[in-house]
Amino acid sequence: MKKYISIIIVFLISSNVSAQNQISNLVVPVNYFIDHVAQLEKVKNNLANYKQASVVGVSGMGKTQVARMYAYEHKTDYDLIWFIDCNLDIDQQLVKLAKAINTQENASVVSDNINIVRKELMSYLTSKGNWLLVFDNLKVGENKKVQDFINWEHNGNIIFGSQDSELLSHIVKVSAFAETESKLLVRNILENNSPGSVEFLAKEFGGYPILMVQGAQILNQVQGLDLNEYKKKIRSSSDKIELNIRLAINELSPTAKNLLNEIALINNQSFSRELLNSITSNKDSLDDDIYNLSKFALITNIEPNEVTNPTFEMHDVIVDKISQINGNKDNKENLNQLITNLFNTIPKSLIKGNVFRNSKTVLDNIEIITKNAENYDVSIYKILELKFNLLIQYVTACDLTKSKILVNWFDKNEKENNFKLLMMSNDEKGAYASYLGRIGWYYLKNSEGREAIEYFMKAKKVFEGVKGYETLKSNIVFGLVISNVQLGNLEEAEANLRIMQDMFNQSLIDKTDAATLDYAKAYLFLAQGKYDEALKQINATIDACISNGMKPQDVFLTGLYLLKIDILNNLKNYSDALPLLEEVYNMKKPKEKQEYPIFGRIYTQMSVIKLGLGNINEASEYARKAIEAFLKDPNRSNKNVAASPDIYLAKAFVAEGNALASLNKNEEAVTAYATAENIYWNNYRENMKNVDAISIMYLNAVKASCHVSQKSFYKNFRNHHIEKFGDKHPRSIEILNLKCHTH
Repeated sequence: MKKYISIIIVFLISSNVSAQNQISNLVVPVNYFIDHVAQLEKVKNNLANYKQASVVGVSGMGKTQVARMYAYEHKTDYDLIWFIDCNLDIDQQLVKLAKAINTQENASVVSDNINIVRKELMSYLTSKGNWLLVFDNLKVGENKKVQDFINWEHNGNIIFGSQDSELLSHIVKVSAFAETESKLLVRNILENNSPGSVEFLAKEFGGYPILMVQGAQILNQVQGLDLNEYKKKIRSSSDKIELNIRLAINELSPTAKNLLNEIALINNQSFSRELLNSITSNKDSLDDDIYNLSKFALITNIEPNEVTNPTFEMHDVIVDKISQINGNKDNKENLNQLITNLFNTIPKSLIKGNVFRNSKTVLDNIEIITKNAENYDVSIYKILELKFNLLIQYVTACDLTKSKILVNWFDKNEKENNFKLLMMSNDEKGAYASYLGRIGWYYLKNSEGREAIEYFMKAKKVFEGVKGYETLKSNIVFGLVISNVQLGNLEEAEANLRIMQDMFNQSLIDKTDAATLDYAKAYLFLAQGKYDEALKQINATIDACISNGMKPQDVFLTGLYLLKIDILNNLKNYSDALPLLEEVYNMKKPKEKQEYPIFGRIYTQMSVIKLGLGNINEASEYARKAIEAFLKDPNRSNKNVAASPDIYLAKAFVAEGNALASLNKNEEAVTAYATAENIYWNNYRENMKNVDAISIMYLNAVKASCHVSQKSFYKNFRNHHIEKFGDKHPRSIEILNLKCHTH
């Protein structure tokens, strides 16, 4: 059994706890915690009377433990208990809370859109009681970050944990322990409870909890250090915290010291064993190093019941002191090394990399490491690669707000000539080209195919002078396939697809990423109307992703499932399409509000299925809901429908036209088809002739226009199909045989 799991020192044991059906991320307070009876009572009274309590005190006084103890003692009073670490992006943590609420409710009751999640959560919780939010780790001058929560009128409870009383009310001051409490704390930790040791630790450290804990552990763990010697060291020191940390460090192995220095540069509030394994240079000694840091109370295991990959934390006071001891030069050197180790650990494969970055504590830590890299003026190319890894995840998760921030950061540095291509090393060029490519994927997510191609081509040009990076090069070509299909440039898409195929044939690419080749083929075959081939390729794509570690419910797979449903609908296989679409809907329903663009695509496909199964009225309703979803999306260019290039909006209008025609509302149907045709033109232009879905639309539009009095609709749709697809096309022949408006 790993050593860090078997630690028996009781003060290191804490765990996550929640009652059944309770929404909670509560961590049990440490077992050595001595009740701040007066403070806990005041927190309780303030929450009862004012619904808020502000726990204020300098770092290391136990503010977090007071909040945890209150929440733990009163956990049965609440249906929801959620701690928000204000060291991290608050809204990102509120997204996690929104997802937890929606999962518990099995319904989309709160949006997890980071742009509106704060407002949505406040609206949802306002009318509810029996909930507790804790905003912890607010530093001096940071209370403005939570000002809207401070001023919020609600029926729940909120605890603010801050070093600063500015803006806060109903304050509960956490100060030094009284002598009696201090002695009790020391006795809980000290293995040799000699009266002299207890007396010294309780009095010498002035009731400062973290110092007493450190002192007790120093006496417990430092071999050959007696009380008198320790007294001399402490009394001659001007910085007792630093002395305790230095005494502990002196007992550590070189590898444990390195790990300690690295932890001080990541998200010290939450880091998993696997995260540590990815940043350390000493993987073989990792478990021993964790054990040794733990026994000196330098880190704490907050998931002791998790055997394989537990999560740890390190107190801010320890982090600040280690950073101070090391100084900027050593911190920068340590940061550079851990970043290099991290880059070497992150899988190059698109699919495996996604699985890694979605692992426990990884993404939050990359965000903190990126901030520290900027603070310590690390090379802009290392920052570029860190932000590249963030951009991959934000784009994949359709977090277009955070993605846009990173796109703007790149564009700003590009304009300021901070990226000097001629002076870049091979790896720096690789990072630069990779970032350009990921911006291409950002624009592709926004259905801006021309902008996407611009960035993909820039990336491709830079990569021409880069050795290696074959997986990322392939990803650029993959992006060019999808972008060109999206714009109807099918010959160009086929040319890029052949390049991808050659790269795979030469074994230049990780076999895992064969899924990208299968997906590219499926996407192209769908546009060409080769539906059987498309279905075969999309099935291979999904199977490859799941077999390489993705969960079937992974957000990464949503687009793949929707593409498969589109293919099944074109094959008129509605009985297979319906349960898969319902599964996708249930995957997204607990996580996203239904006006989200993803629901526009879901509702469009549901309209097609319902029409195919004969439920015409439902088909019409779903088509209208799809259109409304796309029109509401602020990230899409749909404010002026006449100028919109949004092919997904066009598909929704086609679905509406098909449903209306089936209801014999043909005049409304031809209007919907005409709107779709115009949108398609805005996107595809002269390439409309290459897209099978447009040919199908024209056939249905001609059939509907046969039943309206205005002959021009029929002529226009008929002529446009023949102009684009030729009079020998099977659907052109079918159109000409309809003999509409022949009188």
